[in-house]
Amino acid sequence: MKILLLTMVLLGFPLFAQAVKVQILHTNDLHSYFEGTRNGRGGYARLKKLADQLKTQAAAQGIKTIFVDGGDFGEGTSYFMANNGVDAFKMLDALGIDVTVLGNHDYLQGGKVLAEQIDGAQLKTKILSANLKAKRESGLNNKIFDMVRIEIDGVKIGIFGLSTSEMHYQYPLVGSGMVLSPSGFVKPMEERAEMNKIDYLIALTHIGLSKDIDIVKRSKDIDLVVGGHSHTRLQEPRLAPNKKGRQIPIVQTGANSMALGSIIVDIEPATGKHEMVSYQLHDIDHSMPEDETVHDLVEMAKISRDDYFGRPFTEVIGESTFELSGSKDGHNNPKASCWGGHLAYMTLHSVRADVGLHIASFDGEAIPAGPIRFGDMIDNFPHFREFGDGGWEIATLKINGLLLREILEVIIRKPGQFGINVAGVEPVRDANGKVKHLLINGKKFNPLKSYYLAIPSELPFALERTVPWLRKLLYRNRVYTGVRYWYQLESYIRANSPLNCEQMTKTAWF
Repeated sequence: MKILLLTMVLLGFPLFAQAVKVQILHTNDLHSYFEGTRNGRGGYARLKKLADQLKTQAAAQGIKTIFVDGGDFGEGTSYFMANNGVDAFKMLDALGIDVTVLGNHDYLQGGKVLAEQIDGAQLKTKILSANLKAKRESGLNNKIFDMVRIEIDGVKIGIFGLSTSEMHYQYPLVGSGMVLSPSGFVKPMEERAEMNKIDYLIALTHIGLSKDIDIVKRSKDIDLVVGGHSHTRLQEPRLAPNKKGRQIPIVQTGANSMALGSIIVDIEPATGKHEMVSYQLHDIDHSMPEDETVHDLVEMAKISRDDYFGRPFTEVIGESTFELSGSKDGHNNPKASCWGGHLAYMTLHSVRADVGLHIASFDGEAIPAGPIRFGDMIDNFPHFREFGDGGWEIATLKINGLLLREILEVIIRKPGQFGINVAGVEPVRDANGKVKHLLINGKKFNPLKSYYLAIPSELPFALERTVPWLRKLLYRNRVYTGVRYWYQLESYIRANSPLNCEQMTKTAWF
């Protein structure tokens, strides 16, 4: 063996792969913002153009590129409805993304539909999730992978995926799969990488920045974390120490195609002393040039989206004197609002209930004051359970008066802080502003009575599927009414335009 090794050296054969520079482009939480945001940022055609420019610049220096995405490329805007979600998957290939990780907004219709979307898109982009279990049962075997290996000039780069395991996101998978805790998969993935003689190991995650830091602390071999889920914009890589005390970079771009990260690493297989040569977060705005092919795909998606709803998205259905609250720059609206009051009021009066509820975290993209188009309404509340269902259903839940009072008192004590709007409730205060008692639809609150709460059906549905001991209780006390958000919301907007905040004086919004 020694003679063989000596002969190889004398003949000029390297014993290890030579050091190589690699550019890693990355995005996360694209959420089907095909055209970018309403405030002039992002857009897939601009993202593609910039990515190609960076690839060309790197290639001129002899540097090859890998393009990865941190998940949640699916549900988020009305464009996800185009071609029953297939277009969102096709865009991964169109953007040139090599590898992505499964995000919680990517499987909202369950494993079977996810498998159909991957097949329908004839997807070349690899989707990863090492901690998604029962892939075979959900039809995702050979469609969702634990790890991929990419070889560049003899250097083996391993990429493994981790998805968020937060229970309230998992209900669409119940019965056909489950996402396990990502922290338990760091060691097995590192062992697999070692067995496959991986030179540089990337964790591609959709678990949020705080959990990214945690998995780095549990690791000894991860060299880079490309993250998503928390919509964190990191202007520079966040460094966290691993088990060996080595500082590992974590990167994330924010959300909604508003930025593209580019990192150049110098990989040294012989010593394992890899170096981050440079990092830059590139902002994308609507003044930038577009890739013509992706631009045309977006235009085709518009036609598909209109076909899905059977009407043009540009149809004006009303007007508002205030901004319809929602996500801005990738950050959800955290507080109760005037618009939330309207939504709670609409929910209450759409079904036979005593109290209506709206939660700000369900808001989609914020819509500026002025004319409200049909498409604006969908983008502001882009939620549905199954394609073609008319949006989430409004359910009623029978709730004990004592419990309802406890909930309402918590909300009233910290107005606006929980992002909850309540309709049908009026707190009666004394001269010092202290709440003496509550009125429910004009009648004094009775703690010994049961009341009906109007809420999105997804709340009891998710709880029934993920918390077994609650199933019987919820089954006895909830009613799925068949009333759909989009139909009711359009009727409400048409009937009450121009919308204003003074219209909310008959209901309490906190």
